Amino acid sequence: MKTLKILSTLPLFCELDGKQRHALAQAARTKYFDKGQTLLRAGQTPEVFSHILAGQLKRTMAPGSSNEKVLELLFAGQSFGEAELLAQRPCISDIVAIEPGLLLCVDACALHELIDSNPAFTARLLSRLAQRQIDLETDTLADRSLNGTQRILDYLMLQAGSLSGSHGETRVQLPTSKQLIAAHLGLTPETFSRSLRELGDIGLVIVQGRDILLQNARIIQFLERGNLHKPGKDLARLNDTHDTHDTHGTHYADYARLRPRILQNAVLQDDLRIQHAALENTLGKVARLRMLTQRMAKSWLMQGRGILLQRARATLRLSIKEFEQQLDELAKLAEHKEIHAAHKAVRKLWTAYKTLLGSPSITPNVRKLFRLNEKILLTTQQLMHSFEHSTRPTDTAGGTGNRLLRLASDNRLLSERMAKLYMFLEWEKSARSGIDRPQCQQELQATMAVFEANLQLLAEEARAHPKIGKQVGRTMAQWRLMHVALNNTDGHPPELLSADVYTSSERLLKTMDTAIALYESKAAV
Repeated sequence: MKTLKILSTLPLFCELDGKQRHALAQAARTKYFDKGQTLLRAGQTPEVFSHILAGQLKRTMAPGSSNEKVLELLFAGQSFGEAELLAQRPCISDIVAIEPGLLLCVDACALHELIDSNPAFTARLLSRLAQRQIDLETDTLADRSLNGTQRILDYLMLQAGSLSGSHGETRVQLPTSKQLIAAHLGLTPETFSRSLRELGDIGLVIVQGRDILLQNARIIQFLERGNLHKPGKDLARLNDTHDTHDTHGTHYADYARLRPRILQNAVLQDDLRIQHAALENTLGKVARLRMLTQRMAKSWLMQGRGILLQRARATLRLSIKEFEQQLDELAKLAEHKEIHAAHKAVRKLWTAYKTLLGSPSITPNVRKLFRLNEKILLTTQQLMHSFEHSTRPTDTAGGTGNRLLRLASDNRLLSERMAKLYMFLEWEKSARSGIDRPQCQQELQATMAVFEANLQLLAEEARAHPKIGKQVGRTMAQWRLMHVALNNTDGHPPELLSADVYTSSERLLKTMDTAIALYESKAAV
């Protein structure tokens, strides 16, 4: 059995009850993969449902050959295998790793049992597959109705999620190599590069390496007119067919039907949307709430054992104050129905959680905290999803910059979660509080595995950015120290080991905070 925590954070599984999630966790495992590794071959029927926790994959035909066709690019948060499992059909393409990463694999039998016993889960799974089918049909229509240059513009707008208003510019960072994107769009690398230059020549985009600045007003003008009737060979070439497609230009109304949500920020009234920069700041606040739920539990348990008492007490007090402040600030933005409901759920649990944090650290309260801590972590996670879904529903990949920022943010949460789980294990060891120790130990090991996989990806991507790379290096050094503390079984006093874990987790938290700030400043440039 692998981690219940991972399952509880995945939208597909997070609404299962504890018994169902526990049964599913027994049939789940994590699996590392290397760059270039084939995870599923054409003609092979998958035996597991695979959710990508970290890394990047491609669904491809004829991989490695000159005729390779990249059907789909897959990133962390996406999955594969469920359609073939339900249809009991072999895969028609290969799934190949573009970079190293980590999967959560759920056994097919367990998935079928869940489908048979839980209609609500089945509905969520069918909705997920239906959305994938709609996306596939939309991509096919775009591929057949747009020429090469227009397909690139369509792809860039998909990566942006939406245009951030009808003026200014929207920044996109290409999530993978131009060669892979070209293969995905059915273009040669040469055509891709030429078409991208053309988009720049006529002022629709500004290319800065892997960063692309979409010029909002010019793009809307282009879509409204279909053909921009201006002199110059570049404008004429833009609406010519570079490949085998025959098109007379894409109009705004046509594109709005093709991608109804992409243009939402450019056409909705200002008071009905949250601007991109404000949203990123908002998501940062919610991400910090997630981390604080774990940090408060860690500090409360240390306080109860009288270890680093003054420090733990001060950290708990400051964390409670910060949580309430962030929650109050988010209330001002909770106008959307879904966001309001999620915020209300966090507020309700917070009242009980804060009361418990103010109670004595005795064994009966430890049992209560163990359960309530998981619930409030889940509700803060759902609050983050509600902000993302209600304000930027199509921005699932978010570009490399946003993906790395999210990885760093997730690792900040995981750094505190590891310490919290360790503290619960130590309490259970001495006081027999009734916590499921094997389950807690398995969750700790799974959390450590995800943290390390994320950190490796952050380190690889940071090579091109010396300042960020240096900070990620500091984080890796601190992680090695914490890893030693978490696994130390040399007979040292439990109080000393707990103090080591607490101290190293606080230092790791500081390095992650700095790394997140660097990623945020890079994304804002």
